Amino acid sequence: MFGLDVNMDKDTGIHYGVIQTNNAPGLFETMEPVYPEPETEDDEDYMDCEPIGWEYQDEQYILVDCLDSCTMVIKSPYITYCRLCSPCVPNAGDLDTPDDLGYEAYCLGPDFFDEYSPIPYKVYDAVTKEEIKPK
Repeated sequence: MFGLDVNMDKDTGIHYGVIQTNNAPGLFETMEPVYPEPETEDDEDYMDCEPIGWEYQDEQYILVDCLDSCTMVIKSPYITYCRLCSPCVPNAGDLDTPDDLGYEAYCLGPDFFDEYSPIPYKVYDAVTKEEIKPK
């Protein structure tokens, strides 16, 4: 069994959010590949290896790949209210199932979406809890 503090920010109590990567087209512009660490200094095959995942980090966001086709939002200036993921990502917020009475979870901001893939949830400022309206 998992602890109640897994997949959440222990300082804020906000759950990490998980979204299907294809639902947020802006993610594809931010992805940076992650490669395995070389086994030895002489590991010549290291330069030819395939990425084992992807990640993105800046002063506002920490995003990592999750499962085979999802993105986990570990840090964000935004939150939403949603149901929890179960059982694949225990205690994380499922950003694809918004719920106004659900749990607080970090989410992607409006810049990650467009008119063809609209934002699937309401967005709130993580500090003030005021709703952010899409432009």
